[in-house]
Amino acid sequence: MDDFELRLLPAAEDDLADIWVRAPDRAAVNRADALADQLLRRDPVGNGRLVAEGLYRLTLPPLAYYYAVDTDRRLVEVSVIREVRPSSPP
Repeated sequence: MDDFELRLLPAAEDDLADIWVRAPDRAAVNRADALADQLLRRDPVGNGRLVAEGLYRLTLPPLAYYYAVDTDRRLVEVSVIREVRPSSPP
């Protein structure tokens, strides 16, 4: 099966750049971004969580990606990337 095409909208590109510049651990941002790229290209629906009609979220601390999937065109469009904190153990 062919991978999905992944597009970051300009606002998402700006979000990622801003997070990276401010990050205390830029390597963690790079790792999360590389993993998100793989997961979203391979199976964006199965790897994300539906948060609203047509909007999915993939959380890989320190990043959370919000995106839409067009299965017919095999396209993933990331609209927003937010910084998230890792969950604390109980």
